[in-house]
Amino acid sequence: MPTEHTPRREAAARQLERLVHYFETTGARIAILARTLGLPLRGAAEINAVLNGTLTSPRGAASRIGMQDELRALLLMQYQAIARLANSAQVGAPATRDILCIVCSRLQQRGFDATDFLNDLIAQP
Repeated sequence: MPTEHTPRREAAARQLERLVHYFETTGARIAILARTLGLPLRGAAEINAVLNGTLTSPRGAASRIGMQDELRALLLMQYQAIARLANSAQVGAPATRDILCIVCSRLQQRGFDATDFLNDLIAQP
């Protein structure tokens, strides 16, 4: 069954692709920073510890402080964006979960194995 291409559908498809791209780009940067800093992001407790500044890089050089700050900021931005989408009437939780599944899949295809922070969100009801 062919899908009708209307301006509204095309705009929605472009918006969806922008959201996926945003989360994919941000997720890749989070994964790179976490790997570089040696910080595991394998669950809510570790993510909260990074956000609160109680889990810091074991590699400890002063130059890594800026990277830790960037990681915290990106995690916070990512979680806020996800929460806004999940709670919005236009998108909702099921569609947000679908977007995150696409993002995880794309990141894994690109070789990122440090996507636990997204998998943890997808697994939550």
